[in-house]
Amino acid sequence: MKFPGSKKEEMKKIHALTFKFSNEKVCEYCYLREMAKLTTIMRIKVMESTKP
Repeated sequence: MKFPGSKKEEMKKIHALTFKFSNEKVCEYCYLREMAKLTTIMRIKVMESTKP
């Protein structure tokens, strides 16, 4: 997926985090907290890139 203003770095982190969670190497709370952080970073970058 492509998000304007977002770098592939965040998507790579999300993929790695999901892989760790699916292999039970990260607890559910930690997974959700990190996902919330990463998606917030992505949303902020998108909002900043769409400002006139």
